Amino acid sequence: MSSRKQSISFALVAVMSLGLPAIAAAQDDPEGEGEPSAAEPTPGEDGSAPADADSSSLVRNPNKRRWGVGARLRYVFVPQGVLNLFLDHSTSMNSVGFGAEVVGRKGDFDIVFGLEYDGASPSDGLYQDKGDDAGNCDTNTDECPDYTEFDGLGVIALDASFIWHAKITDKIQFRYGAGIGIGIVTGTMYQTKRLCPGVTSNDDLDNPDACNGDIIEARHESEDVPPVVPIINVLLGARFAISEDISLNVETGFRDVFYLGMGADYFF
Repeated sequence: MSSRKQSISFALVAVMSLGLPAIAAAQDDPEGEGEPSAAEPTPGEDGSAPADADSSSLVRNPNKRRWGVGARLRYVFVPQGVLNLFLDHSTSMNSVGFGAEVVGRKGDFDIVFGLEYDGASPSDGLYQDKGDDAGNCDTNTDECPDYTEFDGLGVIALDASFIWHAKITDKIQFRYGAGIGIGIVTGTMYQTKRLCPGVTSNDDLDNPDACNGDIIEARHESEDVPPVVPIINVLLGARFAISEDISLNVETGFRDVFYLGMGADYFF
């Protein structure tokens, strides 16, 4: 399309969206009285505006909520140092999460309803309760660590998030928000309490074979795994507008575990 034709098209859209002021001016002109302007669309037989007078097909109304669906994929993790805030020894967790979402968008604000599964099984290894010392294990078996095994530990969660966007460029927006939900815990955790040599320190527990002495408590299913957990979600990221109907999200945050991820949304 030539620049001349583009200018004419944009002018017509502007005229229609502002209540046809050019037509009103033409009607006030005595020389053109009683005759429709060349730019004036011919009304239908019922008096309604013709189809080409509706600019909704050209310009989206930002005040109207749109609905879309999306999918997301995440790398989820919890560093050993974070778990050691609550334990004297643990292992790190690295896994994946994936899910689907329904998005209600109005202007720069999204309400996102998500259903997601996150793997939550740390590496098998020795776990020591807070305040216990593996060096005292040979005299006080209550302070001996547990060799802990994780079998399919994960969370199936439903949550609602409230996300705002701030413009960076015409195609890129800063993305931030928070949400809450509930998760059903899957999988099992097994523990075996083992005797450690008297010279063992908690730092030595990085070696899973550091306490290969007598078994104090046989392998058993742990009762420390809750059936449900609350979901707390906070996030920061960016939204990339691929088109008017498709957007790509890249974000990081905390959703009971830390995550890095991406997703795509399609709006109807």
